[in-house]
Amino acid sequence: MPVAWAVLLRGQTEPPADAYNRGLMDCNITELIVILDKAWENNLSGATEMLKGVGMRITNADDDNSVVEGEIDSEHLHALERLPCVDYIRKVFSYDANFPPGDPRDRDGI
Repeated sequence: MPVAWAVLLRGQTEPPADAYNRGLMDCNITELIVILDKAWENNLSGATEMLKGVGMRITNADDDNSVVEGEIDSEHLHALERLPCVDYIRKVFSYDANFPPGDPRDRDGI
Protein backbone atom coordinates (compact mmCIF):
# COMPACT_ATOMS: atom_id res chain seq x y z
CA MET A 1 0.00 0.00 0.00
CA PRO A 2 1.43 3.42 -0.91
CA VAL A 3 2.43 5.54 2.07
CA ALA A 4 0.25 8.46 0.91
CA TRP A 5 -2.91 6.36 1.17
CA ALA A 6 -1.99 5.03 4.62
CA VAL A 7 -2.89 8.49 5.96
CA LEU A 8 -6.38 8.13 4.48
CA LEU A 9 -6.93 4.97 6.47
CA ARG A 10 -6.12 6.73 9.76
CA GLY A 11 -9.22 8.90 9.70
CA GLN A 12 -8.47 11.35 6.91
CA THR A 13 -11.35 12.08 4.55
CA GLU A 14 -9.18 13.33 1.68
CA PRO A 15 -5.91 11.96 0.28
CA PRO A 16 -2.87 14.20 0.80
CA ALA A 17 -2.33 16.88 -1.85
CA ASP A 18 0.82 15.13 -3.07
CA ALA A 19 -0.90 11.76 -3.54
CA TYR A 20 -0.56 10.44 -7.08
CA ASN A 21 -3.88 9.42 -8.58
CA ARG A 22 -3.55 7.72 -11.96
CA GLY A 23 -7.31 7.91 -12.42
CA LEU A 24 -7.05 11.68 -12.84
CA MET A 25 -4.62 11.42 -15.75
CA ASP A 26 -5.83 12.04 -19.29
CA CYS A 27 -3.70 9.34 -20.92
CA ASN A 28 -0.52 7.32 -20.85
CA ILE A 29 1.98 8.29 -23.54
CA THR A 30 4.79 6.12 -24.90
CA GLU A 31 7.81 7.66 -26.60
CA LEU A 32 9.14 5.21 -29.18
CA ILE A 33 11.39 4.46 -32.09
CA VAL A 34 9.94 2.54 -35.05
CA ILE A 35 12.18 0.54 -37.37
CA LEU A 36 10.42 0.26 -40.72
CA ASP A 37 10.01 -3.01 -42.57
CA LYS A 38 12.47 -3.47 -45.44
CA ALA A 39 9.62 -3.38 -47.96
CA TRP A 40 8.97 0.25 -46.93
CA GLU A 41 12.55 1.53 -47.10
CA ASN A 42 11.83 3.44 -50.33
CA ASN A 43 8.45 4.79 -49.20
CA LEU A 44 9.08 6.77 -46.02
CA SER A 45 6.23 9.20 -46.71
CA GLY A 46 3.73 6.36 -47.10
CA ALA A 47 4.96 4.74 -43.90
CA THR A 48 4.77 7.99 -41.92
CA GLU A 49 1.20 8.57 -43.12
CA MET A 50 0.30 5.04 -41.99
CA LEU A 51 1.90 5.66 -38.57
CA LYS A 52 0.06 8.98 -38.20
CA GLY A 53 -3.15 7.20 -39.13
CA VAL A 54 -3.10 5.20 -35.89
CA GLY A 55 -2.24 8.25 -33.78
CA MET A 56 1.56 8.45 -33.74
CA ARG A 57 2.94 11.99 -33.41
CA ILE A 58 6.22 11.98 -35.34
CA THR A 59 9.18 14.04 -34.12
CA ASN A 60 11.87 12.72 -36.50
CA ALA A 61 11.99 10.55 -39.60
CA ASP A 62 15.36 9.28 -40.86
CA ASP A 63 15.02 8.10 -44.46
CA ASP A 64 18.63 6.81 -44.65
CA ASN A 65 18.10 4.37 -41.76
CA SER A 66 14.33 3.74 -42.13
CA VAL A 67 13.74 4.90 -38.56
CA VAL A 68 10.87 7.03 -37.26
CA GLU A 69 10.78 8.60 -33.78
CA GLY A 70 7.76 9.94 -31.96
CA GLU A 71 5.10 9.30 -29.35
CA ILE A 72 1.68 7.68 -29.18
CA ASP A 73 -1.10 7.19 -26.66
CA SER A 74 -0.26 3.81 -25.16
CA GLU A 75 -3.77 2.52 -25.85
CA HIS A 76 -2.92 2.61 -29.58
CA LEU A 77 0.35 0.65 -29.35
CA HIS A 78 -1.18 -2.67 -30.46
CA ALA A 79 -2.62 -1.10 -33.61
CA LEU A 80 0.80 0.43 -34.35
CA GLU A 81 2.56 -2.93 -33.89
CA ARG A 82 0.25 -4.61 -36.43
CA LEU A 83 0.94 -2.16 -39.26
CA PRO A 84 2.62 -3.72 -42.32
CA CYS A 85 5.26 -0.97 -42.42
CA VAL A 86 6.52 -1.77 -38.89
CA ASP A 87 9.37 -4.22 -38.36
CA TYR A 88 10.27 -3.37 -34.75
CA ILE A 89 9.21 -0.90 -32.05
CA ARG A 90 11.54 0.24 -29.29
CA LYS A 91 9.49 1.67 -26.41
CA VAL A 92 11.84 4.25 -24.89
CA PHE A 93 9.75 5.84 -22.14
CA SER A 94 6.14 5.84 -20.92
CA TYR A 95 4.45 8.38 -18.67
CA ASP A 96 1.02 9.50 -17.50
CA ALA A 97 -0.09 12.90 -18.78
CA ASN A 98 -2.69 15.28 -17.37
CA PHE A 99 -3.34 18.17 -19.72
CA PRO A 100 -4.79 21.50 -18.51
CA PRO A 101 -8.42 22.39 -19.21
CA GLY A 102 -8.79 23.92 -22.66
CA ASP A 103 -6.00 21.82 -24.17
CA PRO A 104 -7.42 19.73 -27.04
CA ARG A 105 -5.83 16.61 -25.50
CA ASP A 106 -7.63 17.14 -22.15
CA ARG A 107 -10.18 14.35 -21.68
CA ASP A 108 -11.57 14.96 -18.20
CA GLY A 109 -11.74 18.76 -17.93
CA ILE A 110 -9.70 18.72 -14.71
